[in-house]
Amino acid sequence: MESQGAPITLAGTWFAAGSSKSHVATLSLDSGVLTLSANDAAATFAPGDVHVTGLDDPLSVDFPDGGSFVATAGDAGARALLAALRVGDSPVARLEKSWRTVIIAAAATMALTALFFFVILPAAAKPAAMIVPQKWARIIDDQTMIILDKAAFGASTLEDDRRQELEGVLAGLVDQLGLDADRYQLLMRHGRMMGPNAFAMPGGTIVVTDQMADFVDNNDQLRAVMAHEIGHVEERHGLQQLLRGSTLAIMLVMVGPDAGTISHLASGMPAVLMEKGYSRNFERAADLYACRALTGTGEGTEAYARIMEKLMEAYPEAPAGAAWFSTHPDSYERVVMIRGYRP
Repeated sequence: MESQGAPITLAGTWFAAGSSKSHVATLSLDSGVLTLSANDAAATFAPGDVHVTGLDDPLSVDFPDGGSFVATAGDAGARALLAALRVGDSPVARLEKSWRTVIIAAAATMALTALFFFVILPAAAKPAAMIVPQKWARIIDDQTMIILDKAAFGASTLEDDRRQELEGVLAGLVDQLGLDADRYQLLMRHGRMMGPNAFAMPGGTIVVTDQMADFVDNNDQLRAVMAHEIGHVEERHGLQQLLRGSTLAIMLVMVGPDAGTISHLASGMPAVLMEKGYSRNFERAADLYACRALTGTGEGTEAYARIMEKLMEAYPEAPAGAAWFSTHPDSYERVVMIRGYRP
């Protein structure tokens, strides 16, 4: 890194270490020695001891003690100094000026971002969902129902005997599956414009519309619908879907969920149930859970397949939220899978 020609002198500004006060200075390179002159004083340095940054304006030469010499990079003396130090030929300089490197770096950033949102974040959502206490999950249910009762549901018009019968259907299924009876509750609501429908919330609240109760041919079909919704609860699909949309929420849950975190999650649950629906993977997972549950209790999956077919026949072009299967994608393929399921 030594100068092989005439001495090179560059005029600029000197900033002492830890100070913002500027001083008029010169930096020269002669016989392999850098000399910094400022305020009638001079100091010498080996070229290898300094670090040159900012190959475009301004040029900065940083010294071991923390001081910096700043000059205009386009100055002839600066170009000569850079050439003498061979800074322009350094790997760092070449990388900084390489558009190919910039493009590669941008592509790598995009790839890492995609990896985070489509792989890491969904993977982190599941363990985070599993550690949310049941009492907090039930609070999400309660807060969600306050919103849905105002915006989407009406009071059930079913006879008390029928509501009690349906509560018994859910209770019997939960008991047969060996699940926690205290976790589950059935709420009947008039579905208004959404027609036959059913929803599962994170804390074990299952909502069935009056229209669904009237639509099924028998309670076996309703048990199949309930088994699917139980699958969402047991796999904590609702919490996972909520957490996938918020890195901060995942971090807060991992640290320890509090009332603020739970309220934040609850605010997103109505949109999951009424607009977005569960992901395709979650729906298929709930289908498999229901198939295992129904074959495990000796019923088989025919009632499940039949209620799906019945809904598709009655609502061939149902808008989102207008019928239970409408937010469940690939309904025809799912019927084939359900009917062909073997444990």
